[in-house]
Amino acid sequence: MTVPPRSGGNRSQLFTLRVWAEESAEGRTEWRGKLQRVVDGETTYFRDWDSMLALLRQMLESPGAQYPGPAEIAAEGGGQHERE
Repeated sequence: MTVPPRSGGNRSQLFTLRVWAEESAEGRTEWRGKLQRVVDGETTYFRDWDSMLALLRQMLESPGAQYPGPAEIAAEGGGQHERE
């Protein structure tokens, strides 16, 4: 089955995703990760899957938008974002 191209040009984006496990202070294993949009280097660090999905949705919905900084995200207990 062939999927017709969408109107408005190519809307695909390319990301790299790196995940690793870290032991918490309580001795639990937590998954951490780094999500990076390849075309512009926009980089997001996250501490849980829900944060990763929310940040990915933000990046897909509004390329070039401002994302929460590390201080705001740490205060919420979620991921971290930075531009490399």
